[in-house]
Amino acid sequence: MTLNRNAIPVLAILAATGLAMTACEEKPAGTATQGQSVVDQAKSAGAEVKREAEQAVDKAVEAAAKARTEFVNTSTEQLKTLEKDIGEFIASARERMPSGGAELNRMRDELNNQVAKAKVELQKVQSAGADAWEDASKSFTNSYNEIRRTFAQVKEQFSASMPKLPGS
Repeated sequence: MTLNRNAIPVLAILAATGLAMTACEEKPAGTATQGQSVVDQAKSAGAEVKREAEQAVDKAVEAAAKARTEFVNTSTEQLKTLEKDIGEFIASARERMPSGGAELNRMRDELNNQVAKAKVELQKVQSAGADAWEDASKSFTNSYNEIRRTFAQVKEQFSASMPKLPGS
């Protein structure tokens, strides 16, 4: 069989076209190439990591809010108890030392001012965000401890000079 001169270029063109068609095979809609698949997997993994990080942050914020609430509730009760103790001591001291009224009033006012400052600090703790409440709680704790020290000094100062009540 002999091919004419024109048949060889036509066969070459047909072969090249066939190869080109095979290489450029049409993919069904929605089928990703290898590069697109890797990118999609990376995006999916990134989205999952982001979702997990957001959940972890939410849990941390919830835990901080719970801890803050517990701190505020406990501190409020401690402050109320201390306020009550101060009031009872001042009343008892007035009863035992009627002549110490001016000094007792001064001490009561000083303690009441400290209590008022501690209440402001506690309010700051209550309104502080999850990231700042611990710093605010330190300030309250310092105020509370200062009241306790001052009250202990007042009790010591006045207890030594107060006569005992009958029956105590």
